[in-house]
Amino acid sequence: MLLYNVFKISLLSCICLSSVALSDKITHKTLDNGLNILVKEDHRYPVASITFSYHVGSIHEPAFQTGVSHFLEHVMYGRTNNLSHSNIEDYYNQHSGHYSATTSHESTSYTTMVLPSEVSSVLQFEKDRLTGLQFLPENIEKERSAILQEKNQRLTATPWFEPKELLNTHAFPTGAYHHPVIGWQADIESISYLDIKDWYEKWYTPNNLTVIIVGDVSTDKVINNVELLFEEIPSHPLKEKIVLENKKREGDVRIDIKRPVNNPLYIISFQIPKPDNKSLEIEIILTLLTDLLANPQQGIVSQELITNNHLAVDVDSELDYLKKTNGYFSFYIIPNKNIHFYSIKNKLLSMMSNISEADISDQRLQEIKQRYLAQHVFFQDSIAYQTRIYSKLISLDLNYNRYDAVKEVLDHITKKQITDAVKAYFNEDSPKAILTVKPL
Repeated sequence: MLLYNVFKISLLSCICLSSVALSDKITHKTLDNGLNILVKEDHRYPVASITFSYHVGSIHEPAFQTGVSHFLEHVMYGRTNNLSHSNIEDYYNQHSGHYSATTSHESTSYTTMVLPSEVSSVLQFEKDRLTGLQFLPENIEKERSAILQEKNQRLTATPWFEPKELLNTHAFPTGAYHHPVIGWQADIESISYLDIKDWYEKWYTPNNLTVIIVGDVSTDKVINNVELLFEEIPSHPLKEKIVLENKKREGDVRIDIKRPVNNPLYIISFQIPKPDNKSLEIEIILTLLTDLLANPQQGIVSQELITNNHLAVDVDSELDYLKKTNGYFSFYIIPNKNIHFYSIKNKLLSMMSNISEADISDQRLQEIKQRYLAQHVFFQDSIAYQTRIYSKLISLDLNYNRYDAVKEVLDHITKKQITDAVKAYFNEDSPKAILTVKPL
């Protein structure tokens, strides 16, 4: 399935974030300068995963500097006062099996996987980047070219990525999630050396940083090491006011565009509530619904639109839930030839309003729960994913033990709870963001 292959990447990442069991003991300490430390001992493998998570991302960016957080992520691999770029490459080749960086809407994280004996050298390296990053014009321009190439690759990899960016501008018209994390091209081209340096000096401060270490380490030893290296670094207050929420509106927002595609695409996104520390159950239910409704073989919506009524040739879904504001549950539908958008929309809404417990067999419920639990077990084994999920939860001000009760909550979810959620969120009155892409 075309959409199934394209969009399951983002859906899988959502499942990853929703499925990691974090039941072992975590030690949390805050230094006097505000730096947070999370350590979890996991002695199953002789490795350690270290994530430096700065709580700044695209939601913090002004309209004329979109993408500056991601730009700084690239620059962070440049030179420091103690290490040249070639030394950084040499360091990773000698000490690290894997390193990566990720900018999201809410945070920018740098993760390294190393042998336990190398944890101290990683901490020293990250201290150098926090306190002595150099901003060289030639490096800035090199990274600008790399980012523009990265953006172009995303847009050309599939014709659906640009429409999805445009959908977000309409789904979050006045809120902080309005623009893509990578930024708009015009802003990437115009961001200056001083813009990036100012962003670094403003947000890369100990009281805006969480250091997360999971693996074959000694908790006391690691915390003492972090204290020794970081506790004397001064912090400065963060007073930025961020408008997260959209201004209240009624009705749907819709955009129609034409692109050089062979088939139309209809995206219908239903607004869902933002997460809080009591919303694990609804998060799991919404994730189960991506399977129940849009699984290409057995999904209720897939079967009705494709097999039974021949209105569509492909159906997929995406859950965009873990945000600081309301997210969206989206259906991506490629219609059959000459099928109008309103035929699809009306049929979808009719299905949602009429769904009942009888539409979910005991076997089907058990299957979707088992698939969810399989993901839970699989990602539980990944030390790197554990540091990433901690980083995500902290950036959203959610408890880092959020997923301790996954299996218990999953076991108690009923058909009625699932159908109630469908009727509550997928109805005519639910705020929707709609995008249609038609061939030129």
